[in-house]
Amino acid sequence: MGRNRKLTKAELLLISEEKSIQSTLDEFINKCKRKGLRDTTVYNYSKVLGYLLFDVVDESVAVLKQEFIDKLIEDMQTRMQPTTINARLTILRTFIKYLKLPIDIQLLRCRQKQIESFNGTQIRQLLNSIDRTTWNGVRDYCMILMMLDTGIRSSELLGICLEDLRLDENKILIRNTKMYLQRYIHITQHTLNALRQWLSIRDMVEGTTAVFISMEGNAYTTRMLRWSISKYGELASIKGVRVSPHTFRHTFAKMYLQSGGNLFELQRLLGHSDIKITQRYINYSSDDLGRAQVKYSPLKSIL
Repeated sequence: MGRNRKLTKAELLLISEEKSIQSTLDEFINKCKRKGLRDTTVYNYSKVLGYLLFDVVDESVAVLKQEFIDKLIEDMQTRMQPTTINARLTILRTFIKYLKLPIDIQLLRCRQKQIESFNGTQIRQLLNSIDRTTWNGVRDYCMILMMLDTGIRSSELLGICLEDLRLDENKILIRNTKMYLQRYIHITQHTLNALRQWLSIRDMVEGTTAVFISMEGNAYTTRMLRWSISKYGELASIKGVRVSPHTFRHTFAKMYLQSGGNLFELQRLLGHSDIKITQRYINYSSDDLGRAQVKYSPLKSIL
């Protein structure tokens, strides 16, 4: 079957001096890879930009004007929450900046949600829901303790390899960090005991040195971890809070501050490059603030 006599939009651009959006997208993604951005970051850039610009990938970059972006935002507002839109706009803004286009992309204003965390009762219920007479249970119990004990991200947890362990010093080297700044985390004796128990039954397998593995001998994934945590939440009948790996990070941050830790220490422990990010974790409930008000009221030193 012969081809159409008319050239496609992509072919017309090939014989002109203009670049297609698809070609600039490819260049942008390749540059991100060369800069050494994390695989998940590159994947998200490619996925989001491919979605937002799907209808115009064969068009010239010239179609990317303020009116086009404004229409794109209006369309998203009919179908998405402001936080979701802002996450996509942030990526789009990075691409527009790469192209050096005179387009202003303002993020939407949205209400700051209360950051969810577990209370002590819920944590005990979760831990008690784990069957520690099983291979999976010993592993999962250890992972949850480590998240509660240190506040590390799930990707950092699953990125720990056997050679990163410094058990004689109660610390672990975290290499797979979000900002490429390696750091040590220290673990308490309870977590150390759980880790030693897990290592004693973890089979030595070829192909991976990941500390946390599946029964098939593969490195454990974030998807598997989310599923496991959700399952324990159902078994423990946890209500009113999202049962996810990141909630353990929120819980660590909140309880650390409630126990007297300061914000600057917390920033280093969580691996944040900007303290403004850490400040988002300081979202006390009205009861927390009420207790603080009573404890530190100026009247206590006056009357």
